[in-house]
Amino acid sequence: MIRGFFPFASSAKEQVEQFDSRLFHRALLADIEPGSGHTDPLDDRRRPLPLFVFNATNLQTGELWQLRSSAIGGPITHWTAPRKTLLSEAVAASSGFPLVLSPLQLDLSDTDVRSDWHNCSDFHDNPYGIAYSNEPGRVLPDDRDGLAAFRQRVYLVDRRVRDNLGIGTIEEINRLRRLNGVAHATATLISDGGATTALDAGPAGNWLSQSLRVLHLMSDQPDEIRVANIIRAGSLRLRAFSWQVSAPADSCTTADIPATLESARRRAGADSASDAYAYWSVRRRPKYLGFECPAEARWMTDEVRALSAIPTQFRAMPDSLQARLINWGYIAAHHVIPYVDYAWPDRGIRKRWLDSCVLPFEPAITDPVGDTPSAHDARCLKMMSVD
Repeated sequence: MIRGFFPFASSAKEQVEQFDSRLFHRALLADIEPGSGHTDPLDDRRRPLPLFVFNATNLQTGELWQLRSSAIGGPITHWTAPRKTLLSEAVAASSGFPLVLSPLQLDLSDTDVRSDWHNCSDFHDNPYGIAYSNEPGRVLPDDRDGLAAFRQRVYLVDRRVRDNLGIGTIEEINRLRRLNGVAHATATLISDGGATTALDAGPAGNWLSQSLRVLHLMSDQPDEIRVANIIRAGSLRLRAFSWQVSAPADSCTTADIPATLESARRRAGADSASDAYAYWSVRRRPKYLGFECPAEARWMTDEVRALSAIPTQFRAMPDSLQARLINWGYIAAHHVIPYVDYAWPDRGIRKRWLDSCVLPFEPAITDPVGDTPSAHDARCLKMMSVD
């Protein structure tokens, strides 16, 4: 990062070089899925799985840019083949922290600004006409010089500016699959390790501090709105039913929750061919989104509060702290994945899943001294299980 302050250097470029020398060794973005090119770069019907998508924000247009092995671009600038784009460039663009590690200038000068770019988005957008092409002010100039300004050098920053969790990208992919007649169901597992702006009982009133506070609050909104929409729209469709029929939060012992949920699912008309979402976060206890109601435990609140307060770091993370984060990810995911209801043929299999999770790190690793809430990690599943 410091080297980026020198003349003729940039933090983003240095980050690319570090990724390349330590991890990727000149691998191209197109190398992830060899032989995956199609006439339509966004047609995923015959694409080998998994499909890797790196998201970034285009500073020139404000759109969410996708970087895939078969295509890079977005709905405003349109799409082109990745050609010589390095995998390290895709990773750096996706994680380019604003003002510190950004912007990444992606050099695409080897593309023809007309013939090498394709408008794949209009056909795939909402059929009722919600498309950028309907907004004249957000359409690129038609002359070659105007197109070159947006397509030969692209300025990219962290995906968080636009869509940190990638939910918009996943929704677009799922919609495209349905339009293309792909009948199989999709399950989206969303793991959120990001922090939100902390509470502040006395925010400063000066213009600089207030501006920073407002910017932080605004940066939280895109993902909060998307997650709220997923929950309210019923993608996590069992959540409302589970808490309506359960006992109070401090005594969640209702034994017939699974049977009641089966009935609720039928009433809701949920079928196995629909999309399903499961969301968990480093900021939330499983009880807010879990399929089964975990027993109340103060250590869970303390652990979530401690882990969610970890700041963005540009240095190696201690092994014990990394182990605590990984363990908590297992705990949270374990109680949310059962929301993908069509993956569970019957309640017995689902219950065996809930009873069988094993955490990867023992307390001796996560908390060798015994002075943090994670000392309870190895016992958490016993505490949270429903008999």
